[in-house]
Amino acid sequence: SVQESRGLVSKSFVTFRGAESRVRLADRKPVFFIQSIGQGLDAKGWSILPLGKRGDHRELQTSQETMMGERSGESFNDKKLLRVVVKPVAENVSSVTPEADIVDGEYVLTNGLYQYDFGIGK
Repeated sequence: SVQESRGLVSKSFVTFRGAESRVRLADRKPVFFIQSIGQGLDAKGWSILPLGKRGDHRELQTSQETMMGERSGESFNDKKLLRVVVKPVAENVSSVTPEADIVDGEYVLTNGLYQYDFGIGK
């Protein structure tokens, strides 16, 4: 996690090593299987977000604060959020799939606590 000031706004980022993820997927609508411990997955808790490329790494902005102390919280930009469908497939195992096809690029599957980065395309 990195915090930096860009003008009058302070932003926090989660950074990912490398210009591209080592996990490359050809399927534009990948299916992820997640095993949970305990009560299972909250369908509202998982989402896919695009990662911004910055030279030798990728990043996800997690919060923003102005000089006046106004904070957008530890949430992600809803405009960039790709909605997912979460379905139980077995006890404590669910599938997570984007509702629509994903274009080529770098992404992260996250529930706010865990992040799994991947890339679509070559």
